[in-house]
Amino acid sequence: MDPIPFRRDVAATPRGPLPEVAASPTVLGVDDSRFVRASLVRGLASRFRLQQAESGERAWELLLLDPSIGAVLSDLSMPGMDGFELLGRVRASMLDRVRTVPFAVLSGADDAAQRARAAALGAERFVVKGDGVDALAEWIAERLFAAPAPAAGAAAAAAAGARA
Repeated sequence: MDPIPFRRDVAATPRGPLPEVAASPTVLGVDDSRFVRASLVRGLASRFRLQQAESGERAWELLLLDPSIGAVLSDLSMPGMDGFELLGRVRASMLDRVRTVPFAVLSGADDAAQRARAAALGAERFVVKGDGVDALAEWIAERLFAAPAPAAGAAAAAAAGARA
């Protein structure tokens, strides 16, 4: 286990985090492969705060303990608790912030059966490893930084107040 999750090369990193990254929600990358986790760092660390887990079990612990996690990117095939089981636990959680977290699955192949199973369990996105991270980064940004829609009651009250 890495002592510093998603550590970047200090010589290549500007001093201090970028303000917009430091203030953003955390993206949790879950994969048993250090290489894949490092690839996620290279592609996403300039835009998001990142945390990593090497297993589904560790990801589950982090989700329960860390309220700053705003999105999950999880491999499907891992020893122990795999991505499908993690996704099932997340969607069945009693904690609303965990149950509703945006969840993308990462797969080594574009397998129709895996895609269908992940969608049935509540995955919002299916990503084939090696496809690049630009579209994934856009998806994360849309989920993390979208302005919440006003509640219907609040909108009606605002409209009524404007007429008064």
